[in-house]
Amino acid sequence: MYHLEGILPQVQTQFSMTRFVVNALTFTPLRIDYGESCNVIVGTLGELCKFKQEPNLEQQVRPFPAQVTSGVVLEDRWIGTWVDHELKYARMAALPLDTEWSDGIGREHIRISEQGTNQYDPAGAIWSQSLDSEPMALTKVDYGFCFAILGRGIYYMDGDANEIWRVSIPVIGKLTKGSYLEINSIFQSGEELHVFYGNNSIAILDKKNGSLLRNSNLRLPNQIESVFQHESRYLISMATGGIAILEDIEQEITIHKTPGPVIDAHYCESGWMWTGWRHDGKLCNGRVETVPRRDIGVAIIEERVLSNDGVWSDFGL
Repeated sequence: MYHLEGILPQVQTQFSMTRFVVNALTFTPLRIDYGESCNVIVGTLGELCKFKQEPNLEQQVRPFPAQVTSGVVLEDRWIGTWVDHELKYARMAALPLDTEWSDGIGREHIRISEQGTNQYDPAGAIWSQSLDSEPMALTKVDYGFCFAILGRGIYYMDGDANEIWRVSIPVIGKLTKGSYLEINSIFQSGEELHVFYGNNSIAILDKKNGSLLRNSNLRLPNQIESVFQHESRYLISMATGGIAILEDIEQEITIHKTPGPVIDAHYCESGWMWTGWRHDGKLCNGRVETVPRRDIGVAIIEERVLSNDGVWSDFGL
């Protein structure tokens, strides 16, 4: 059991997109965990669905009865974290990409396990382990993965969950008494790990041993909601809308307005493209262009957008 202790003008274009309902999901999607050979759609209630190329979706399942808070696709497996905040229960497991996934136990089993010693794994797990606090910022690093645990530390493991190193979470920025530092995202950049904190700070760690190399604070008008990476570039989505662009981790940020929060973003030849709260957008040559969307875009893949109603449509720009 875990225990939780300069803005440029914006251009609006006409609404235009084609919708395809034949391949709609049967659950409400939250995001897509992207991989080189396989992608995983994650639902709001812990549903999972593999696919290599939309619209060829595989079986839609729920291997474990809790919310999937983070996930990452490695070469032959997907690694995810499940958290039930009400029951204060957290678990991490790896599921194979080359076999069919299946539904797992019901939530009543977690309630029973909390009263006794039984531990239940997500259905079909290669390995599974319980966590003693809330996991954060799971990310792929080389052939393994890195993540943080609230109030505990940052961990680097191989694909079989063998620990490579662990370090305490560096204290960067202000920390009130009795609170914990929340980590939003971790990214690999060469031999460094760039750690983005919820208080708009950045810690740069040595990938070899997790030691702190340097740190900085971002001058943002709002709190970080999510961060997206392309090589050395970063797009930072802010909680109430707007984006910040870092062309390099050491450079100054530039701020741009958006009609609402950005939920997923990718870098293409012409610049950043994204989808989000009732709009699609693109940033090219320092200029933001957006188009309204009837729904909420939660993920982009090959200029196709998956919206929160489980339907695919063309990117609006």
